[in-house]
Amino acid sequence: MKKIIIAILVIAAVYSVGAFVRAVANGQAEGAVLSAEKQLLDNGDFENGTTDWTAGGGATISSEIGAPGGDGSGIIRMVAPVTDAQTWAQQIKLTAGKTYRATGYARGDGVNGYPRLLINGQVKWNGTTSNAWQQFDTVFESIGTVVALLTQGNTATEDYTEWDDVFVTEYTGDMTNAEKQDLPDGDMEDAGVVEWTGDAGGTATKESGAAVDGSQVLRVTGAAVAEAYSTTWRWTKSTTFRVTGWARSDGTCQGSILEKSWTTLWTSTISTDWQWIDVIHTSISPNRALTLRNLTCGGAGNYMEWDDLMITEYHGETVQQEKQLLPDGDMEDAGVGDWPDQNSSTITKESTAAIDGYQILRITKSSAYGWAYQSILTLGKTYKATGYYRTDGTANARVLFSNNGEILGITSEWTYFEIIGLSDGTNFRLNKYGAAGEYVEFDDVLVTEL
Repeated sequence: MKKIIIAILVIAAVYSVGAFVRAVANGQAEGAVLSAEKQLLDNGDFENGTTDWTAGGGATISSEIGAPGGDGSGIIRMVAPVTDAQTWAQQIKLTAGKTYRATGYARGDGVNGYPRLLINGQVKWNGTTSNAWQQFDTVFESIGTVVALLTQGNTATEDYTEWDDVFVTEYTGDMTNAEKQDLPDGDMEDAGVVEWTGDAGGTATKESGAAVDGSQVLRVTGAAVAEAYSTTWRWTKSTTFRVTGWARSDGTCQGSILEKSWTTLWTSTISTDWQWIDVIHTSISPNRALTLRNLTCGGAGNYMEWDDLMITEYHGETVQQEKQLLPDGDMEDAGVGDWPDQNSSTITKESTAAIDGYQILRITKSSAYGWAYQSILTLGKTYKATGYYRTDGTANARVLFSNNGEILGITSEWTYFEIIGLSDGTNFRLNKYGAAGEYVEFDDVLVTEL
């Protein structure tokens, strides 16, 4: 009997703690937590009526009890009077220059009213007039302090929207090698194309599908031979970025990524297969937009598709917490600008791959000895180099830390190498040794300091 009583008391205590935790979360005394991030809005779940929300534009705000978009039972309704097509409810919670994530649910009135999320007057999400709940999830850099939930309607009618479970959290970012994703809706999973603004008369749409994961891609359909779409995201300083993602065409178009409309970062092939994008780019100035362009198409109706684009400020690739010192070590950059030749070698990129990606580096020499190099080393330091190589079956491949290194040998099959050496200079060298016209190839070369 004593054991039964103790068990009942333990259960009651656990229940009480759980009830307390829920009360704190619902009341948001310490900020409700979503995926270990702090909710910045007061009463964002609308379980406390319209408390903490300030009306604007003549809005009438009311608390409703009904089928919610998310959890709980409370939702908020915002009615726009006949005299005003835009009304809103707002909170002042943000800091200019910081990056935030906003999630939640909203719906229109089924006729004219539709929801919009605004940050200091900038539209960050557009809903539709549908009275079905629409989920939003958007990342943005704030230019001010105000979060506004807006009803966009018609001045001839009294329109409304409804909202539920609106969360705003400071955004730490999708992370790749400890770097922060800076591109809103880069995964193309947001509803609509509000983050993507157009040029040249083309049409941007979200289509069902995925390059790797998710359920949507961005399609840019041309009204003429060349169309472009760019994001509202802009770099804020002259710095180096890494751009990764996927692209494909309808089999007619060729696509490219540009800084604004001038500097080309990456160019696709004409193929219906998804192509991997991985390019390092140093911006020539601040306040420049990323542009996705249809380069050459057959005409109106042809398109490019894009998915899972990521922009991160680049501090060097890392592998097992070691910093990659070698620009274009994966050989995926366009051209051979990072690989000066020595001894009149011919340095080219070839369309194939050792393990992943789409390109390799080939070194060909009209005489016996030549190489490609990069000046990335410090005299007297020890380095490790790993990667893959193969030859034409006759030439020898070598890897050198200036003059110290190893002869890798002759093989027509992709072969992994790992060497450690003390540098007696500044140049890291990939060498070919053999007869005139012979070549060696390298891919996925990683150089780290030990």
